[in-house]
Amino acid sequence: MSKVLSIELGYSLVRVCEVDYKVKKPKVYINFEFRTPVGSIEDGFIRKPEELGNALKSALDARGLKTKQVVYSISSAKIASRDTNIPFVKENKLADLVNASATDVFPVDVSNCKITHQILETLDDGNGNKKYHVALYAAPNDLLESYYTMSAIAGVQIVALDYSANSFANAIKSTFVTGTQMAVKIDDRSSLVTVLHDGAQVLQRTVPYGGDSAIDAVIDMEEKESGERVTYEKALGLLQMRSCIRASVDPSVFDDEDGSDERIKQFRMNVAESFTMFNSSISRVIDYYNSRNSDNPIEGVFITGYAESFLGLTKLMSNELDLPVERLSNVGSDIFSGLKEGGPYVNCIGAAIEPMDFIPDIHSDKRKGKARKAGQKGSTGKVIQGTAKETNYVVPSIIFTFLCVLAAAGITAVTMIPYRSEVSKNKQLVQRDAELAPVQEIYRNKIFSDKYLEQTKMLYFQTRNPNEGLLNFISELENTLPRTVNVSSFSANDTTVVLNLQVDSKDAAAKTIQDVRKFDSVLGVTVGGINEEVNEFGGSIVTFTLNITYAPLSVDDPITDINASSSGNANDQNAESNETGNTDGAEEVEQ
Repeated sequence: MSKVLSIELGYSLVRVCEVDYKVKKPKVYINFEFRTPVGSIEDGFIRKPEELGNALKSALDARGLKTKQVVYSISSAKIASRDTNIPFVKENKLADLVNASATDVFPVDVSNCKITHQILETLDDGNGNKKYHVALYAAPNDLLESYYTMSAIAGVQIVALDYSANSFANAIKSTFVTGTQMAVKIDDRSSLVTVLHDGAQVLQRTVPYGGDSAIDAVIDMEEKESGERVTYEKALGLLQMRSCIRASVDPSVFDDEDGSDERIKQFRMNVAESFTMFNSSISRVIDYYNSRNSDNPIEGVFITGYAESFLGLTKLMSNELDLPVERLSNVGSDIFSGLKEGGPYVNCIGAAIEPMDFIPDIHSDKRKGKARKAGQKGSTGKVIQGTAKETNYVVPSIIFTFLCVLAAAGITAVTMIPYRSEVSKNKQLVQRDAELAPVQEIYRNKIFSDKYLEQTKMLYFQTRNPNEGLLNFISELENTLPRTVNVSSFSANDTTVVLNLQVDSKDAAAKTIQDVRKFDSVLGVTVGGINEEVNEFGGSIVTFTLNITYAPLSVDDPITDINASSSGNANDQNAESNETGNTDGAEEVEQ
C-alpha cells in the first residue's frame, strides 16, 4: 500500500493525515482535525466507540477520502514499558524470546496484554558475548480492541497500532543529529519530553500538563469580560492569532505587548500563569538530565504539538527555563514539508514511518496463517485406486456405522458429566475474573504512581547536601562539650564547619579535639593552630581553630532507604521511555 490515514485521537481534538506509509520522509496529501466527542476518550481507551466512529466516518466522507487503511498513534499511561537485556539470537526468533521473558519483566498478567519490543542497542562484553538491550512494551488487549470496535463503525481497516512515544521519536530523530537538544510535544492534557544526543534518544518523560490549561484560562477570561462562554475552537484561535501569553509571570517585568490597558496585562498574565506547572515540570526534567550528564548539558528546547503555534509561548518558556526555546517547525525539518502548521500532526507523520507491532494476534493474518500451517503440518492424503475385482462393502459399512453411533453415544454420556462440571467451573472463574478486574486497574495505577513518586524522590535527593546535618552537629556539640569550652566563633558552608574555641589548658584542648572527632556527623577534623596565653590572674587561655568536614549523607537517610527497598524491582525503575507509557512512565521507560 502506498498511502494510509494516520490518526491521533486526543481528548479535545482528533487529527488525521493522509500520508505515505513506511517511508523515511512521508508526503502528507491532506490533513485536518475535528472535535473529539465529549467523554469518548479516557487515557487512550475509547469509551464511546459508536460516537467516535460515526464522527470519524462523517469527517472522512465530508472530504471524499477513499483511503480506508489506517494507522493509530496511541497515547496511554496503561501501556507499560521496561528496558532489559536478553540473549543475542536471530531477529526472527527475538519475538518468541521476548514473549517468553515478559512475565519476568512486567509485574502484571501479560496474558491479557500484547507484548512488543524495540531494539535499542547491541551490547558486547569484549569476549564475543553479545546481548540485545531492548525496550519492551505491554498494551492491554481491551485497550487495543477498543480501536478495532471504533474502526469497524467508521468503516476503516487497521494496518498498524503505534505507541505515541515511538511516533514522536521517528518524526524528530532525523532533525537533531548533533549536540544535545530537548524536544517537547505539547498535547492537550499532557506533554511528551524527549532528550536527544547526537541523534540518539537518551531520555523520555511524560509530564501531566499540556496546552488545554491555557485554553481554559482564555475561556474563563473571555466569559468574565463578555458574560458569554466562548467555544474551545475560538479560544484556540485566539491563542494562535493574538499574543495572549505574557513573556514573564513577574508583573514588574516590562512587556511591550501589554500596552497601556491593565485589563489586557492581567489577561495575558493569567494565561502565562496557566503554564506555571508545565514549565516547572520541564525545568525538573532538564535539571535531572543535566545533573547526570554535566559533560553534555541540554543546549536548547524545541516545542511542537498543537501548542507550538501559541503566540508568546516560546518567549515565556525561554525566560522560565533560562534556555533558548524555538518552534520545531522553524528548524527546517523535512518532516513538515508542505504543511502550513505541522506541529499538531507530528505524531500522525511519525506513526506512518515505522510503527510498532501492536496488532493483536487475533487480528494478524500473518500470525493466524502460521497457526493454520502448523496445525496442518504432517497431514497428507492419498487416493487409492480400486482393484479390478469389485467388492461389496455396503453391509460392513452399515454395521461399522452402527457401532460408531453406539460408541459415540457412550463416549458422549461418559464425557457429559465432567463437561458440565468444567462449564460450571468456567462460569465461576469468569465471574471471579470480573470481580477482580478493578484490582488489576488499581495495581496498574499503583505501578505508574510509584514510578512518578520515585522520580520525584530522585530529583529531591539531588538537591540535598551535607549541610543538612548541621542541626545534628550542633546537638552533638551541646551534649558533648563541657561548660569550660567557649565557642568564640562559628561558620559553616555546604561541606565544612569552622570553629574558634577557647579552653583553660592544652589538655582540655586535646580532649575537645578527640571528642569532636568521635561525632557521628563528622568525617574529619584538622587543627588550624593552637595559641596559649596567660591571663591577668595567672591562668592559661588556650585558643585554637577546628576545620571540620561533614560526614556524607547517611545510608539510613529516608530517601535512600526507600530507593533501597525498591531495588528488587530494578526492571520497573528502568522504565523511564516509554512513558514510554505509558510514562509514567514514566519510567521510566529510561532510555
